[in-house]
Amino acid sequence: MAVRGESEFLNLPFQEKLEFLYGLPARQKRDLILSAPEAERLVQSFSPETLFYTLKEIGSADAGDLLSLAMPEQVKSLFDLDCWNRDRPNVHRMREWIEAMADGGRRKLADALMGLDMEMMSILLRGYIKVHRIEDAASSPDATANRFAQYDENYLIEFIRHDAISQHISDFIEEAFERDYNYFGGLMEEIYWGVEAELEEEAYQFRRARLNDRGFPDFFDAQSVFAYIKPEQFLKIRAEYEPPSRADLPDDTEVIAPEMAPAIADGDVSLFNTALTAGFASQGKRQLRSEMAMVSNQVLVARAVDFGDLEAVRVAVEMTHHYLNLALEHLAGGDLRTLLKKAKRRGKRFSPAAAIHIAREVLSALAYAHVKRDLEGTPLKLIHRHSVFPIERVNGTLRVATSDPFDHELRYLLSRAEMRRFLDAIAARAAIWSAKRSCSAK
Repeated sequence: MAVRGESEFLNLPFQEKLEFLYGLPARQKRDLILSAPEAERLVQSFSPETLFYTLKEIGSADAGDLLSLAMPEQVKSLFDLDCWNRDRPNVHRMREWIEAMADGGRRKLADALMGLDMEMMSILLRGYIKVHRIEDAASSPDATANRFAQYDENYLIEFIRHDAISQHISDFIEEAFERDYNYFGGLMEEIYWGVEAELEEEAYQFRRARLNDRGFPDFFDAQSVFAYIKPEQFLKIRAEYEPPSRADLPDDTEVIAPEMAPAIADGDVSLFNTALTAGFASQGKRQLRSEMAMVSNQVLVARAVDFGDLEAVRVAVEMTHHYLNLALEHLAGGDLRTLLKKAKRRGKRFSPAAAIHIAREVLSALAYAHVKRDLEGTPLKLIHRHSVFPIERVNGTLRVATSDPFDHELRYLLSRAEMRRFLDAIAARAAIWSAKRSCSAK
């Protein structure tokens, strides 16, 4: 059965094929890639994040065909992203990826596993084998038992675990011995002498350095993404930052994960979405995707999100979008009162489309405030059909004006962004009615 868009895809030049794949559902992306004669080149042009999220959406059980086309460096990045719980290796997920990679054959599996840090492989293999050094034949175990294997005169390998990947582990050890004895000997020594805690720490530091190079900062450094910035100092702070450079952009042939650029594909139109989907030249698109991916990465690390939990990643990226959209609207002077003043100065009126968009946003904000619940699921009752909290302006700032004791708790039940959205919704509604009265008076 032909894949939707397959004939169009196959007739495109290579670079346009990469652009065509951008943002497609994972399974459609996989089917199109496998239908192309340059399938291996396409997969190897993916950024590690793109390949990772594509494979996770497909499911590791069905990912073997794409995995067999990946480079060892890409596989190493998959393990960096998915096979850790904070600073501890997740051996269960390592087993899942190895089972999927085994579909590509013994040599492909060995290519990938030999590309991992030796410390990481030692941690995995210590759960499957015990290494005995053959220094005294009289003291060595009985090597005739089925659970033993011997490839040279130095090491006797005892298999201590049997599961779905045990045979793949055995095949890998044999392949490593046949290809590179120095690697094989170093791995056996690491398993024999290595201390578990030290192996984990070394593997973690290697992983941390690689992720930092890919735009995933350290957990504590990442917290700065949520640091409060005084609006009146924003321009001064921005002036101290170096402007984004295109010198370090990914290569033209590298696809950046669309999942990491916080544009909400199925959400309402927002100013930030409009900016991201504008008609930029190819280099501008790559810069935007790269910058947005780095912001999303920082949020994921700061919130300690499991990269393998696609729903948690989606929520974090969506939240990133909302924060950035608020900031962009602020910088663009996008509050309704300002827009009304600008329109009046220019002697123009809002177009019907703009008025409908504003009305939808106001209704969306009011609905949000209407249904907002606390952490225990209890309705906050911020607003209902018949009344709202009165709003007053204090020193140029909108706030809820009420003597109700609930007002004391309001700031603690709502985040800064939620409070801002609630107040902006009420201010917007008031501005609309004000504009309506002004028009009626004329």
